[in-house]
Order: sequence, then C-alpha cells, then structure tokens
Amino acid sequence: ILSTCRIGRMMSALNQVPDWPHLNLEHDEAIKEYKRHVEQVKATVPADRLLVFQAAEGWEPLCAFLGVPVPKDIPYPHVNDTAEMQQRMKYITIAGKVMGSLILLVSALFLYLL
Repeated sequence: ILSTCRIGRMMSALNQVPDWPHLNLEHDEAIKEYKRHVEQVKATVPADRLLVFQAAEGWEPLCAFLGVPVPKDIPYPHVNDTAEMQQRMKYITIAGKVMGSLILLVSALFLYLL
C-alpha cells in the first residue's frame, strides 16, 4: 500500500484525467477514496490471489507470491524513485520557462518587424 504522500500525488495526477470518476476531489477526500478502494479490493480478491506490495520491498515478496526464484544477479529496478522524479520535474520546469521565453521573444520580434 502506498504512503499517504504518494497517494496524494497519485490522486492529484488522476484528478487531471477527464474521465476519472472522482474528479476534483480534495486531497483528504482523494486519500479516503483511494483507501476505500484498496479495502474494497482486499475484500473482493481472495487473499491467496492478492499481493499488497511496495516496490521498496524488492524481489523477495514479489517472487514468493509468484512462486519463482529471486533473481541472483539482477538488481531490483528502482525506476521513478523520488529523486529521479524530482530531477525530471526540475528539467520540465526549466524547459517550460525556456519555451515561454522563446515564445515571448519570437512574439516581440514579430511585433517589432511589423
């Protein structure tokens, strides 16, 4: 189960999706809705067919659940961790500012040349 902070970020992202059924939920309401959904899944799916898993737990619980051996020479992937996402957001922010500046510059140049 995701941490409260991650739940909030996830729900914020989902609130941007037009067809999301719980559009415009406030942060606390979104977390409650997510937790309600998790409990509904737990109540519906048989325990032997459901893995409640955090990626930070690594290979062991996932492999045990799937009945496969833990990979010996393959590290568990850590894609989209907090540091990586923060770095991406930094680049996106910078790129947005650069693009905005370029648009203003081109617009000013166009007006000047008129």
